[in-house]
Formats: sequence, C-alpha cells, structure tokens
Amino acid sequence: MIKCFYADAGLNFKNGTVTCCPRQSDHLAEMDIPSKVFNSEGFRWLRNELDEDRWPRGCDLCRRSEVLGHQSMRQDYSPTPGHLGGGRSPFENLRHVELRFSNSCNMACLHCSEVYSSGWTKKLEGYEPTSEVRYSHLHQLTKEMHRKSPTDTYQMKISIPEMSLIVTDLNENFPNLNMVDFAGGEVTVQKQFIPCLELLSKHPNAENIHISFHTNFNTDFDAKKLWEYLTPFKETTVTVSLDAGKRIYPYFRDGNWDKMRKNIDDFKSMGGHTYLQPTCTTSIYQMLDFYNIWESFLELDVDGYSASIVQSPAYLDPSLVMFDFENEIREEIDRTKELVAHNPEAKKWVNYIDDYVSSENLSSVTAYRNYNSFLLYVKETDKLWNQNFNDFYTDWKMEEGELICLK
Repeated sequence: MIKCFYADAGLNFKNGTVTCCPRQSDHLAEMDIPSKVFNSEGFRWLRNELDEDRWPRGCDLCRRSEVLGHQSMRQDYSPTPGHLGGGRSPFENLRHVELRFSNSCNMACLHCSEVYSSGWTKKLEGYEPTSEVRYSHLHQLTKEMHRKSPTDTYQMKISIPEMSLIVTDLNENFPNLNMVDFAGGEVTVQKQFIPCLELLSKHPNAENIHISFHTNFNTDFDAKKLWEYLTPFKETTVTVSLDAGKRIYPYFRDGNWDKMRKNIDDFKSMGGHTYLQPTCTTSIYQMLDFYNIWESFLELDVDGYSASIVQSPAYLDPSLVMFDFENEIREEIDRTKELVAHNPEAKKWVNYIDDYVSSENLSSVTAYRNYNSFLLYVKETDKLWNQNFNDFYTDWKMEEGELICLK
C-alpha cells in the first residue's frame, strides 16, 4: 500500500479540473463543488490504485523522487486515518485545499507556461514553433506544457460566483479543513482572492486554518489591506516566488527587484501571524547563478526560505549542467554552502538542491538530449522575450548555440 496524505485528504482546483495535489497530473474530476468531487469516480480510482501498491501515471513526480532516494510531496504530512471501502474518504478527512482562480499574471517566468501565466499567452501570440522546436519537445513553446494532450484546452477559470459555491460548500460540509493554499497566476492581481478570504473566514474552523499562497510580490497591492484580510486565520505562509538573485531576476522573471523588496518590507512591517519566505524554484538557469541567488536571498528581511526542483520539463532539470560542468558547479555549490553556513534554513535548502543535482542519474543519452533542448530553449526564448542571456550572466555565456563557462 502506498500511503498518501493528499489522496485521502486533499483537493486541488487547477486548470478546469480537480485533482488531489499540485503534482498529481491526472484529471480526476471535472470542476464542481468539493462535496461532489471528493468521492467521485476518479478520486476513488486513485485511492484504490494506491491501496494496491500501484503508482498512477499522474503520481510520477513523487514516484521518481522516491526512486532517487528523496522525500516526495506525498510524504509532507502523516496520512489521515484512511478512507472507507471502495476508495471513499469521509468528508471529515479533508484537510488541504488548493485553489487556482486563473492564469492572470503580470510576469512570464522562464520555467512557467501559458496554462499558468497570461504573460506567457501574450509572449506566444503569433509564434509558430519551428520543426526543430517540435523535434526537441520544447513543450512550453508548443503549448503542451501542463496539458494532457495537444487537444487539451482546459483553463484555470474560477469566477467569483463559482468560487463562492466552492467555499460555501467547504464551510458547510468539511469541518476539519485546516490548510488552504492559493496559487496562480498571480493572486494579488486576481479579483477572486480577497472575496475568497472574506468568505473562508466564516468557516467554523477558520481560527485553525493555515493560509498559504504563492506570489511574485511585484504588483501594486495594498499590503495593509491584504494583511487585515488574513487576520481571522491561525497563520499565513507567504511564499514569494523569486527564483533568482538581483542579477538574473529581470531576465528569468521579467520583474523589478526593488519593487518586490519594498512590498516585502511593507508587508513584513505589519508583523503578527504571517511567515514570509522567498523560494528558489531551481532549474538549470538557477544553477548557473547559484551563489548570487542565495547571497541576494540573505539580504532580505524575511522569516525563512524555501526551494523546489524543476523536474518538468526535463530540459530545465538542474542536474543537466553537471554533465559538462560538474567541477565548475561543484565549486559554485561549495562557495554557496560557505555563504549560508550561519543560516540553518538557507543551509537546509542549499543542501537539498545539492543532494538532488549530485544524485540524479540520467543516462548520458537522455541528459545530452535534454541539455541540447535547453540550449535551443534559451535561443528561442531570448528572441521571444527580446533579451539576451549574455547580458545577465557573468560567469557563463552563450556562443553560437553553446554554453561556455568563463571562470
């Protein structure tokens, strides 16, 4: 039996469908209120598969992490008491809900896609992928990323009335809910976010609910107003998606570092029940500027740090850079470890990233195919974004389609 907290206790409302967690890619149910989807056919099937010790295809990211000896997302929390016969889970089991209202976003970050970012949609307007792009499976550019198939047209689209139905159902039928996450798009620009917090504050367990949301914190929002809407809840974790240091931030995230930092300072000044943490979503791009990222993180007035690994698309996997440049990256990681040695939180995440890139064991054929796809991806996105890799990276440069280390 494969025990999974999210299979028995989670709902994730994403691009037009509902599944159990952010990493589960199977469309388990069509969009509907929680009480109708929690024990729908797809959710019962998922639980039964795990009971039979079979990994569903949509759970592959957790399976792969565990094969490599890493902790997977399913192991984030202890499993709930379990479900009933036939894969049915009692409503009392539901603990965790994630809501994604739309793909409205003021950025077009290089690890994202048009499914999760309206900025990406604009970038790809009029773009026709070349045969080389299609052959190299650059799924972000062919609009296949985060989609089940080329004919998948699902979109993140939860209107205010639909949001109200979902949250009212949670308030009325799921008494033990204690974690609600929001992701995007960018929640601080989405009109559903504040009304949702208002309605969710009426949940009978509101004082025990942990709110969590991801944001780039690079928009014109009212920090005091946002903080006030979060006060009815037990606590709030604000994960600020930085994924870059000051040097490559405008390249990778297309944003303004100083504006983001001011928003962090304004929100942090409110004090109280919030935990503010920048995160490094780590791809091959981050490994090429690793020291500067963590040096920049340490300058921020925050409560902690977070990090994750880009495993999909495979051509952005951070371990790819180890095949041609292992010694150079090893030196960069070791320098960074010295930098964060005094900070236990930062040290934990730097070690986490080091463990991943040092233990990934892709075959040479697979690695170099993906690495070459990355080189093409840089070339194509630089044209689309009207920017130049070489203007932002100091120790690396692209020359005639090849990556060169300048150290």
